[in-house]
Amino acid sequence: MWIMGVNGTELAEVKFFKVMKNIGGKDKKWAITGFPQAIELIGGIVCAYFSDEDKAIAALEKVSEFFEENPGKVYRFDKLYK
Repeated sequence: MWIMGVNGTELAEVKFFKVMKNIGGKDKKWAITGFPQAIELIGGIVCAYFSDEDKAIAALEKVSEFFEENPGKVYRFDKLYK
């Protein structure tokens, strides 16, 4: 699946998402990060930032719903989570 990153300057093919603690982020304490492989060791793309973990998890559920309804489409975090 293709993902447009949070800043709108990155487009990546993502196979694995993870809600991660954002170290050093004052207001943006959690992030959804996408990875090209189902392993975190290979560089990822920050998709969106959130103030709490529950909001990040809810957003990840929306991503899942989007791809179920729109296979092959690009999901644009840059438009949805500013």
